[in-house]
Amino acid sequence: MPDRPQMAFRVGVTGARRLPVASIPFLRKQVRTVLEVLAVELLQLERDFGAVEHFESVYRGVPRLQVTSPLARGADRLVAQTAMELKPGGVLVELTVPMPFPVNEYEQDFTGTGDNPAGEVPLSADEDLSEFKELLSHAAGVIELDGTHAKVAGIHDSASLAYEAVGRYVVRHSDVILAIWDGKPSNGRGGTAEIVFHAVATGVSLLWIHATRDTAPIWIDDRNTLDVVLEGLAVESDPWEMLRTHIRKQIAPPLPPQRHPHGMLDKLAFIFKSKQLHPLSSYFNEKVGRRWPIWRIHAWLMKHAGRLRPAWSPPDEPVDVIGKYWFTLYTQADSLASEYAARYRSSYVWTITLSACTLILGTLTGSMHQIRRLDHRPITQSLSILELLCLVLILLNVVAAIRNEWHEKSIEYRLLAELFRKQQTLAIVDWSLPLKSVHQCTDTERLLWIQWLFAATERSAPLSKSPRLPNAERSYRIDCLLEEQISYHETRRTVSHNALQLFESLGTVTFLLVIVCVIVKVLLEFLKGDHPDTTTVVELLTVVFPTISAAFITLRGYAELQLLVEQSRQMAAELLLRKEALQRINLDRSLASIELGKQALAITTLMLQDLEGWGRLFRGKLMEAG
Repeated sequence: MPDRPQMAFRVGVTGARRLPVASIPFLRKQVRTVLEVLAVELLQLERDFGAVEHFESVYRGVPRLQVTSPLARGADRLVAQTAMELKPGGVLVELTVPMPFPVNEYEQDFTGTGDNPAGEVPLSADEDLSEFKELLSHAAGVIELDGTHAKVAGIHDSASLAYEAVGRYVVRHSDVILAIWDGKPSNGRGGTAEIVFHAVATGVSLLWIHATRDTAPIWIDDRNTLDVVLEGLAVESDPWEMLRTHIRKQIAPPLPPQRHPHGMLDKLAFIFKSKQLHPLSSYFNEKVGRRWPIWRIHAWLMKHAGRLRPAWSPPDEPVDVIGKYWFTLYTQADSLASEYAARYRSSYVWTITLSACTLILGTLTGSMHQIRRLDHRPITQSLSILELLCLVLILLNVVAAIRNEWHEKSIEYRLLAELFRKQQTLAIVDWSLPLKSVHQCTDTERLLWIQWLFAATERSAPLSKSPRLPNAERSYRIDCLLEEQISYHETRRTVSHNALQLFESLGTVTFLLVIVCVIVKVLLEFLKGDHPDTTTVVELLTVVFPTISAAFITLRGYAELQLLVEQSRQMAAELLLRKEALQRINLDRSLASIELGKQALAITTLMLQDLEGWGRLFRGKLMEAG
């Protein structure tokens, strides 16, 4: 049974390092109000879900409010301190600390306020460092990027790149950004203004608290609103209501999709089904039952038709907490996707086979009456019963496939499993899948639950204080994914190509046999003598062989073998290019992890595009009795 996510919401922090003493009281008050509004809304949502059908068992555990702050002096620490002082009953408040450098090097940043030119609260170097260490001791998760203060050849300011990288990390791992900002341009790369514009460009909403004016916060969710605010024009919206609406939109699961039965079989399939479960409820209650041999016919057919038996071994389970989290989610969804795919594919193989048998049995029944030497009554009765049995089995097979949604679930669970696997890869380099990429794969009403569930599981991912993996290890793991995908597509291309050739050959052979039968029948018509029985047999064969040929053609059409061949050939070539790009990265360079992240994102985006194409291709392959 798949694991449920924990209700969680992530607040990222960006802001000025130098905050005037006069601003501290109202800034702290506004930050506290923001966090309290979020905590209260989480509790309210938890209570609401308990009273809503389908949603009462969506989440597990205690709601979690996660604050992500690099703990730089000023805004970062103000928000972190306020969060740690907050004690909302029923909500777990956690602190995540991403750092632009390894902690020993990051500590060099904390040298006190110096001459205090901006009117800050005076801090000595020891007080500055002590304040940082105190907050860091409360962190539930710590991430050390591989930036450096040292000058790097070819890089104008390596430290600024590191600050930019950590700011973008905060944006990638936040549901809303709390920006304490004076509205002025940044002094350099990675400054507050740059991170604000980056957040808006990537679709992450902002709550802007002015760093020097005691005014109401401003809600910003697009570039137009940001431009209007920076021009000094008023924005007519209640920031608190916008914040509440935003968290409800993120946390609340989508409503169940409306299913509209088409045709008599759809109505028959659902006539005794009291209600249609929400896809989320169905997924969380799924169990892989007994694997019946009848649902392995497609695998058996492709194994022998493809003439390739690759040695396959399951992937190794990661040892790190975050990798294990995503691996577990992937294996659960993958197991269900594979089972439903096996049932659906086997069901259409059986439907095609039984349809061919029905036509052949019907032809045999009619032919028996023309054979004079046989007592055809018991034979025709048996054939008629078998024909009826085939029709009943077709009906039951199709109704079962529609009723249990084997086709829909095989695609949906495969999409979900692959999203989990892509995120497992990106988590190695502290990245995450862009929501835009996820939306492209789940852009229909039926698939909205996948989009929501992936976002919910990402928000509830565990935090870790484990040391950062060396870049060589990260590169190796990404390379393993590439090798696995390249091997998969090469195998799929070979199997699909071999099966396609076999089905085409069988279709050609049966067609030639039909020609032979027709020639024989023509010859019998011109030969002297009465050959009714022989003519009947030949006429029967002229029906049987085309039926078999049509069955192979139909099977080949359902499997889309030619398209799979082309798709896998193209994907293997693209992945090889990505592999070469990965190998060109200098792993010893400062912020090499950022380059690894970009390559991992490019690889997973490419794989998602392939997955999206596959989903669109097979989404229309509905089971039909005809």
